[in-house]
Amino acid sequence: MKDENWSFWRRLLSTAATELFAHYGVELNDETHWTPVLGSGELVAASVYFGGDQIRGGLTICAPRSLLSRATPVPQMSSLSDFAREIANQILGGLQFALNDYDIDFSYQFSDPKPLPQAAVDLDIDARTLVLRSLGGEVALIFVVASSVSLGPQSIPAPSMRPSLPRSSLILL
Repeated sequence: MKDENWSFWRRLLSTAATELFAHYGVELNDETHWTPVLGSGELVAASVYFGGDQIRGGLTICAPRSLLSRATPVPQMSSLSDFAREIANQILGGLQFALNDYDIDFSYQFSDPKPLPQAAVDLDIDARTLVLRSLGGEVALIFVVASSVSLGPQSIPAPSMRPSLPRSSLILL
């Protein structure tokens, strides 16, 4: 993946993850100039795989058990790995929502990891890791993407303007 492509994905992933974790009461920071170290202790990891016409791949989240325990809305939840998988799913939903602004089709269906079909062999495939820092530890997002979409600075249209609403606003349709 070209660095300008990663800059685009990194910004979307960072925004989706920090906003989602804030909803669960955990503040994450995206500090670009530091060396990530997933600390000692029990870690929980979960992956979600996705496939669509233009974009396919997987997102894995890895975080300390204690951080996910603080974030879970149901403390007695039996499986933090299920909660981590739900977090990954919600981050993908945030990506899908953000990509709509750029007219990039990120419609996806969940799939098991499998080899790319012959038609997808020409897709640009890469994996990158984004680590976000919190007081309770670090959250690693491992993003593997195969895409036919060019995401360089000249190829990405400016996002459409969305009306900004104050937090906790109710939208009536």
